[in-house]
Amino acid sequence: SENYDQLLDEFVHMAEEDLIQDSQKDVCSIESLKNKFRTLREAKLHFGLKARSWENLAKLINTLSSQSDFAIDNSNASVLKRLDSIEGEIQAIHTEIRHILSLLTQTH
Repeated sequence: SENYDQLLDEFVHMAEEDLIQDSQKDVCSIESLKNKFRTLREAKLHFGLKARSWENLAKLINTLSSQSDFAIDNSNASVLKRLDSIEGEIQAIHTEIRHILSLLTQTH
């Protein structure tokens, strides 16, 4: 149980760092787009932009993100909301595992 708690804490810490790093990046890379979206079409629909390639889309997003009328939602509030959601899911899993462990120890 202690190992599980430690692993859980490490996972939450890593997830928090990843989300904070993502929110601090000003530049959108081709790789980050490909990691977030399965297809170019999906990415274009998400941003509401037209582009012929991943490179064109990344350049367009970077150009527009430097302008005040185009904002990507990586605000602190958004990051904290996602972290709260992840933490809630992890706590639910933790509760379920403790319940399973208690059932297993009762049967032995």
